[in-house]
Amino acid sequence: MPADSRFKLASLQAYQDKILATARPSMQMILNPSSKLSLWQSKIGGTHYYLPVNTPHPQNTHGQAMFMLAQINCAELPPHDNLPKEGILQFYIDADDDLLGLDFHNRLAQVGFKILFHSHITTDTTQLQTITTPQWEYTPIDQEYAISFHPENQYISVEDADFGQAILDIPRHDSHEDISEHIPEGNTLLQDYAEAFPAIGHRLGGYPFFTQSDPRDDDEALADYILLLQIDSEGDIMWGDSGVCNFFIHPDDLKNQDFSKVLYNWDCY
Repeated sequence: MPADSRFKLASLQAYQDKILATARPSMQMILNPSSKLSLWQSKIGGTHYYLPVNTPHPQNTHGQAMFMLAQINCAELPPHDNLPKEGILQFYIDADDDLLGLDFHNRLAQVGFKILFHSHITTDTTQLQTITTPQWEYTPIDQEYAISFHPENQYISVEDADFGQAILDIPRHDSHEDISEHIPEGNTLLQDYAEAFPAIGHRLGGYPFFTQSDPRDDDEALADYILLLQIDSEGDIMWGDSGVCNFFIHPDDLKNQDFSKVLYNWDCY
């Protein structure tokens, strides 16, 4: 077993093997404000890779340009197995909507949000559109951030819909509603686990954090979806009342570079 001081906690020792079995690669994203990034660099907010002239810009239902939330230049990523090795992946949301494009009834419908993947990148600016998206009242980000990527192995988060099943052998649909009933009285597993293995912060892949609940828990069709991107509240980045934003994708779709069925969610306190 690896020498991990977190497993010195008595409440976690009995579950060590199960915890280690959930290891999943993730890339922590460290953000720094910057106004000197090129159109092609990975970033949060700011001026993005302008869409090729034959590609329509994402618009909301009122015909307004959507806000570019995040841009990932896959060629800048450290070695990895899951994400594309090149191309630019972009995440847009409707920032003129008080729910920021979130549809509680159909989180896969790319009406209030849009994911674009440019597998082939041009550096000829004459072949690119010039798009300026406004800062709306509800825009969660008001400046441009550079991203540095830091690979890590992450263990399942206590908020994940599969936590109870993975760690406590509880049927998936009981894992969050009744999870405390499966823990011995006086055992501080949930509190200690949340502190030892937090899933907060910005990341690509790995396990998510929620302030409310996992949207995959209520839909069996979404059970296999994995985290694609998470953007947390930090500094000038604010999702409602200190919330967090997540995008999920089916592993097969990610392998096939199909971003048409991504699940979008954000919640706050």
